[in-house]
Amino acid sequence: MSHSLPTSSSDAPIRAAQYLRMSSENQRYSTENQQNAIAEYARQHGYQVVATYVDVGKSGLSLKGRDALRQLLSDALATERAFDAIMVLDVSRWGRFQNPDQAAHYEFLCRQAGLRVIYCAEPFGEDVAPITTIVKHLKRVMAGEYSRELSTKLARAHRQQAELGFRQGAKLVYGFRRLLVDSARKPRQVLANGERKALDNDKVIVIPGPPEELAVIRRIFRLYVRSQLSIVEIARRFAKEGIKGYGNDPLSPATIRTILSSELCIGRMTYNRTSHRLQGRVLKTPESSWTRFAAFEPIVPVSLFRTAQERRARCRSWDKPAIAASLKKLLAQEGYHQSLSAGTSAEALSDSRRLFRTALRRPTPRLSKGLLLRKLPRPLQSSTLSSSPERTEKKDERYLPIFDFPFRLTSTAGLAMKAIALLPRTITGSAGDV
Repeated sequence: MSHSLPTSSSDAPIRAAQYLRMSSENQRYSTENQQNAIAEYARQHGYQVVATYVDVGKSGLSLKGRDALRQLLSDALATERAFDAIMVLDVSRWGRFQNPDQAAHYEFLCRQAGLRVIYCAEPFGEDVAPITTIVKHLKRVMAGEYSRELSTKLARAHRQQAELGFRQGAKLVYGFRRLLVDSARKPRQVLANGERKALDNDKVIVIPGPPEELAVIRRIFRLYVRSQLSIVEIARRFAKEGIKGYGNDPLSPATIRTILSSELCIGRMTYNRTSHRLQGRVLKTPESSWTRFAAFEPIVPVSLFRTAQERRARCRSWDKPAIAASLKKLLAQEGYHQSLSAGTSAEALSDSRRLFRTALRRPTPRLSKGLLLRKLPRPLQSSTLSSSPERTEKKDERYLPIFDFPFRLTSTAGLAMKAIALLPRTITGSAGDV
């Protein structure tokens, strides 16, 4: 359904909503400055601001976290609304989307609903001429490119600071503290959790924590390497002894696992183990790209730390091919056969894929071999799956359809087993039998 754009009248100003956004990039785009510029434009062009939507401290890379813009778009598409135009300072305040078509799409939705979208500080303002469309698209591309360039510069600066031994980031693993120092590395104060430096010239370095926490770290390595206790067993033992971590909470298995893998335990600060750019996925970087700095004397012997890493590598979850091969071997040993009938409906395949993805996103209990086999589907008596002579002779055996489609495995083989276990109990040619 299309709407006509409102026409201005000398007697009745056009009702407008203003959208303000400020990120941490610089103060030039403070919400107050934006509001003043929009108010001046409104007075000169016959608009009256009747609603304000503000996103403070929000990145323009996407709609994530921008509740005000989401609400503005929702109100703009409503049947009854209190405004007929949207005013924003410039293209970058609307968003620095990495795909310029995303910003254009949101503007198109507003214009299709009969709303003007006005960029008050841009030379084209509310003009919709063809040449304006070209210029506006270039502005959107430039806004996205600014974020990409800024991300690259910041990543390079963080790596340089890490090479000099300065901490990048806030929270630390149990047993260590952040020390605030000046440009000459003279200590100022130890930062508590949640505290940040106030001056750009100040830096943060990592130091060992209290002796009692360092003793706990040494004991964790001894129990893990020499006593061969599992991480869960170590956590249970500490819980019984009343050993606490941060926030007066017991040391969790996750915390103990982080301690065992942290090179801070041998006095070495490591940076750039993962990368997270432009609100994308967190990616692991190759070890050759890591930045290491010898910050202090080792807390545990290097040989003990290496032995712990060797054990962790042996216990580490398998990769996708190893998981698939192990599951096929287990299923074959227990009488399951991989089978996929040509008569299986698209709905059944789609439903099985959905079950796989649902299972892979859920928390996973510890699945034993027996529990896995108890959860597997019972014999399939469908004629579509028993059409071949071989299947007809083996109706008493169990058949497990395994579908070949791309999916992402998590770090545990148990999760893949749970996904297999959640397959439909019967697969037939109709979606109603799934």
